[in-house]
Amino acid sequence: MDLGHVSEHGFGYTDSLLDSGKPETEAADRNAEYAETLSDSEYLAYERALSGEDGCRSRAEAAVREELGPRLRALDQTAATLFDVITNDPDFQDIDRAWASCMAEAGWQTDSVISFPEEIMDQAFTRVSEARQSEEGDPETPQGAISGKLAAEISEFEIRAATDMVECWQPHAEQ
Repeated sequence: MDLGHVSEHGFGYTDSLLDSGKPETEAADRNAEYAETLSDSEYLAYERALSGEDGCRSRAEAAVREELGPRLRALDQTAATLFDVITNDPDFQDIDRAWASCMAEAGWQTDSVISFPEEIMDQAFTRVSEARQSEEGDPETPQGAISGKLAAEISEFEIRAATDMVECWQPHAEQ
């Protein structure tokens, strides 16, 4: 991750969450039209069904994995083995602890550079969901959208998280 990029875009989660429902193609227009008919709770369920852990996208990825067969499974196994070798290496664990200490000094409670991005993604999703629910019925805010102020606050949270993550990692990047 590049500090310049994350200081402007964070991890990209919030942009993705806030842009969901903003159509870019005719097919997306139809999806957006459908999404506009949903209550906030239905919209959140729709987003989870589409993008959640067991959503349409993850099922499509699973179908592709099945079709590609043994080669992809072997690659996955190799990557998992490499991940285990790296994360169980005492040098990596020392770096990870030093990184977590730096993050604590920056105000974050996290145990590992490995889990931090997912923790932030979960928090961003929760914040966007709560903002959408809090603005339900606001005539100034379209259904499924959130106000610019709340969107900016959520985006700033993510950018700060990503920036702190990279800044705390940089001293260890060459080790």
